[in-house]
Parts: sequence; structure tokens; C-alpha cells
Amino acid sequence: TRRDDRVAWLKLEQQTETPGTATARHARAMRALRAGLATADDELARATACSFQCAEYAPRARGYVRHRDAAPTRPSGRKLTAIYYLNPDWSGGGELRLWPHDDGDQEDDAGRQEIAIAPLDDRLVVFRSSLEHLVAPNGDAPRLALTTWFYDKMELALELMLEHRRLADDEATEDGGDDVVVQGSSSGGVAEHAGSRSSEK
Repeated sequence: TRRDDRVAWLKLEQQTETPGTATARHARAMRALRAGLATADDELARATACSFQCAEYAPRARGYVRHRDAAPTRPSGRKLTAIYYLNPDWSGGGELRLWPHDDGDQEDDAGRQEIAIAPLDDRLVVFRSSLEHLVAPNGDAPRLALTTWFYDKMELALELMLEHRRLADDEATEDGGDDVVVQGSSSGGVAEHAGSRSSEK
């Protein structure tokens, strides 16, 4: 399997209705982070929406294979991934491994130095959603992380539309339709992103 964690999506409405809760405070902090970063990045300025997910890896879990949270080409809805770790008993394993300066070619890692980041308690890691990353096999303690994705609503809608078209074309091709034109590299990137849509670190 690609991953073996347990996940829960956190609804923004729940966080705003109970402003004193830890998740509500975290949501406010993430929106403030997005607003601050948006002043220096036009692409992030368009990422006006957030989604939140909590995931737990059990002790000795296998982790999550190398993947992206977003396609490296547009349209790609997710722009930024922010991971907040909640692991006071962390004792090793479960590192986030990240490949920066991504050129979109997973087969060629020449010149791309892997970065390993320990999921230490109260640590926040922020990176562009198009970068490749994985979660290493976990150690002896549970591993808990709260992920926020900042995304562009318009590009996400376009991305989903292209993905649905690609899936329909693939199904028609499998049924023997010779006159079907299969989507090219752009939709392939969307498919990669869509396959990781529930991804968590």
C-alpha cells in the first residue's frame, strides 16, 4: 500500500464555531501564516482557501511512499503544505524526507539532495506542495501530524475537471474506443496530484 496511517479531515466550520479549541487556534495561526507569505508570493496570494487533516501512524507503521501533494505543472490547486507535529514521545523513525528544487523528474535525482526532517513535537514544516516527499517507516511511538494545505479554488476546480476527463478517456480507451484522444502530460500531472489528494505527512 502507499500508506498505512489513520486520517481524519477537520472541517473549517467546526474550528470557527469553537474558537477556544486547539484546532481553532491552529487554524487561525495557519491563516495568518498564509496571509504573511502571500505578500511575498503572487501564487500564494491566490491560495485563499485551506484544508486541514490529522493523521496518526502507529508504532512500526510502514510510512508513506514518495509522492507529491500537487502536480508540478498548472493547473494545480494545492500551493503550500504546512505540517505541524504533535509527538512529545518521539524516539526515532517517521522522518519526513523531502527533495527540494524539484524539476518534475522523479527518475533523475542528480544534484537533488534529500532532506530528512524529524517529526519533533511542536515543529512546523512548510514547503511547496509540488515537491516530492515521503514518510519514513515509523519508530516505537505513535506519530501524529496536523497538515494544512493552502489552495487556489479556481485551479483546484480546473484540476478536478481535467482529471475527470482523463479518467473518462482512459475508460473509453480500455473499452476499445479507437477514436479517443488520451490526455497528454498536463493531465498526467493532475492524475499524480489526484492520487495524493488525501495525502498526509
